[in-house]
Amino acid sequence: MHKRRTSPQRPQKITLSGKNKNTLTPLSVAGFSENDINTLNKSAVSFIIHNLQNQPEEVLVEVWNRGTLVFSDNQVVCLPANDRYCWTWDGYGNDDILDTKVLKSPDLLMRLTVRHNESFVVYDCPLNNSAAKVRWLDVRIDRSAYVVDVTLRPSFSYGGVSGQCAAVIAKSYAELEQLAKEGIERFWSRDGRLAQGIGESIITREGEFNVRITADINAEPKMANFKLIDRVSARFGRSTSLVLLRRVYYNSGFYSHKLADSGQSANKATVLTSQKFQLTAAHEVGHLILDSFTRFTFRRDYSWSHKGTSTQYTQVALKNTPMPRTGEIDLMKYSDNPVSMQQQWLHTVASAEDVKGLIGLASVVFSLKG
Repeated sequence: MHKRRTSPQRPQKITLSGKNKNTLTPLSVAGFSENDINTLNKSAVSFIIHNLQNQPEEVLVEVWNRGTLVFSDNQVVCLPANDRYCWTWDGYGNDDILDTKVLKSPDLLMRLTVRHNESFVVYDCPLNNSAAKVRWLDVRIDRSAYVVDVTLRPSFSYGGVSGQCAAVIAKSYAELEQLAKEGIERFWSRDGRLAQGIGESIITREGEFNVRITADINAEPKMANFKLIDRVSARFGRSTSLVLLRRVYYNSGFYSHKLADSGQSANKATVLTSQKFQLTAAHEVGHLILDSFTRFTFRRDYSWSHKGTSTQYTQVALKNTPMPRTGEIDLMKYSDNPVSMQQQWLHTVASAEDVKGLIGLASVVFSLKG
């Protein structure tokens, strides 16, 4: 018995069910206009293996990446002559982990080991998978531990110092970037790290999962860029996610003057400014997320109106939109009656539906090379 890798006349052929591509959505989370019951999103892809021989064949199907076995169900399929077999894969490896970086690897391939007479012949079918919606995001799901690790790739640059104030020491770009990173990771994670009952796990068709966010700043491919600016003057700088104007202000001057006028310490002003900056960075980056998962719907106002709590163009909070006094405070909503910054810091988090929408953006399109 022997093995060989390729044959100029292959007795087997692989196609994807339906069209020559399929989309796998992690955890089969629902699209924006769907729910978990009626969603059309699929958590698996189906391949059709055609036997072109006039005799039955025994076939073992595996998935490999860069010389490493990713998945094998160790089931040999007996394929009748001139027949076909539907083989379905949910994207998870033998270690019960789904990693979209692996699914999009240029070296990912399906391998058919065919028993032919008394020999085994190996056929490799390279895949050409790609991001279905956005390129600045990857997820790694450990379904045995019920944990989703999300890697976001935000883009920041230094916008300098705005204004003048001898009493305020400006933050360096490295300090601003680190604060922005911490804010995104804190407010977009749902893993129980906040106050009790705040930011707990998400519920999906595949179970209940903790979601942990990692912000990999300026790694490629990355999101649209925001300038980080330290405003040391007493005038408040308003952050925005509008195209060509994207910026996040660290309002050191505003909060220093405000707290000094009420007799509070400079250290408290620094803490307040940093917390507000972290929350704002997570909010502004959140607009790019919400814009992305509503892009092909008729609800673009979902992001622009802060989920129905503000005017769309002037970005002013609507009347009678109080911030919750108990429970979660939605990171992406506005309020005309906010609670204290201390309570905002402890209770603000991206909603479970928005985090599920973020995971859905990591969908992968499967296709065959050649």
